[in-house]
Amino acid sequence: MDILLIAPDIEWLKSAKQLFEAKNQFKVSIADNGVQAQKLISKVNFKLIFLNLDVLNHPGIQVLKFIKIKHHNIPLIFQDSEIPVLSKEILQKFKNYSMFVTSGSLADLLKLATTLAMPDVVISANKNKPTSTSEVEGVMELDKNFTKIKIDEFFSGKEVPFDVLIKMSSGRYLKILHAGDSFCGERLNTYKVDKKVEFLYFNIEDRPLYIRYTNTLLKNASSNKKIDATIKVKLAQNVCDKYVEELHLQGFRPYLVEQGKQIAQNVYKMIKKDKAVAKVLMGLQDLRPDVHSHSFLVTLLSCLVARQFQWNSDATIDTIGTACFFHDIGMIKLPKDITAVPTGVMDVTQQKQYKRHVQLSVGMLPTNSMFGGTVDQIISQHHEFFDGTGFPRGVSGKYINVLSSIVSFVEGFVEKMSAEELTPIQTANKLFTKMTFVQKHNPLVMRNFLHTLIDAKDVNSKTQ
Repeated sequence: MDILLIAPDIEWLKSAKQLFEAKNQFKVSIADNGVQAQKLISKVNFKLIFLNLDVLNHPGIQVLKFIKIKHHNIPLIFQDSEIPVLSKEILQKFKNYSMFVTSGSLADLLKLATTLAMPDVVISANKNKPTSTSEVEGVMELDKNFTKIKIDEFFSGKEVPFDVLIKMSSGRYLKILHAGDSFCGERLNTYKVDKKVEFLYFNIEDRPLYIRYTNTLLKNASSNKKIDATIKVKLAQNVCDKYVEELHLQGFRPYLVEQGKQIAQNVYKMIKKDKAVAKVLMGLQDLRPDVHSHSFLVTLLSCLVARQFQWNSDATIDTIGTACFFHDIGMIKLPKDITAVPTGVMDVTQQKQYKRHVQLSVGMLPTNSMFGGTVDQIISQHHEFFDGTGFPRGVSGKYINVLSSIVSFVEGFVEKMSAEELTPIQTANKLFTKMTFVQKHNPLVMRNFLHTLIDAKDVNSKTQ
């Protein structure tokens, strides 16, 4: 696989080339100036380009414009220090790009490149073919440096681009898969069945890589009819959960905003291509109602509802999906004792504190918003109710954006489902018989939600 590294430091380029070619099946070309880079781009069909904009003769921005003409769909890696130079107009031309932390090592860059350059990755979670892997290795490290996923929800491609561990005790881990190992479902199944391992762990530093990696799996799985719909839903939940974790840690980084849009697009593609997904979602019992899965459920259900409107489009799904990921980010600024209390049992003081999260979320948006006015509006109105009893402004009816009404309805629905550990069907049976709930929400939104639960021909009789 041909990749191109462009940077002004020739010694750094040589070191990177040596590492990349030793560790992976990459054929690496390097260029320390713009002229050389453009000549290579003209001759070779690269699958990935790393571009340091500090190159001269021609300048990096000129090289980028040349890439836009020749290969605007190619995966690109920029350094995060270059964000101020990369205008919104430029980045809109490149949908498949990522930011590399300037202080990161060559090994970190290799991990990112490996993930970006794997367009043919396929899910192999249920394939038990034996493969050769590195020996297990003991690791002593602080628990706070790791994040976890359920072992039966770990999906992999042909190779694992990050270390995978199991936890022995506090601060003691066992590395069972090394970055670059071939995936072995049989080996993981042994840990799950014989050793009763429930969770797998990976380093928090690898979370951005995991997110992009899993989102790539989701993208390729979404239109694959051979993959079970339950696996697709779990895959979507995994990437959304870890994305929101990273979002709460990093805040509004441009590359995270763009990544959120890509995840929303893949979630919508999954819903659009596989009708069984909605059916599976409505019957799932174990949707893990925690703070991160809340955003996943709101995103997925909101996309399902938005799909029912005749005016829906890819742009609409981008908008509502992105807003759902960010709608509650202000919660991270509230005291932990507030965020841990279900809204239904909050006292007056706690409710007053809780209601601040809407203004806090809006206040955290960049001043030169990279979202657009509609996303901002959805976030600011996602707790407004159709009857005017919502907050923060108490607006009603036609003064609430329809997309905001979708998120408002879905948020209340998910809160009920999570609080009582119900399935979506059970939640609907409870809420749609409560007039106080029904009066709060847009009738058209609720009607379109019912379209995801029952056949369209039965909607009239069920809602009259």
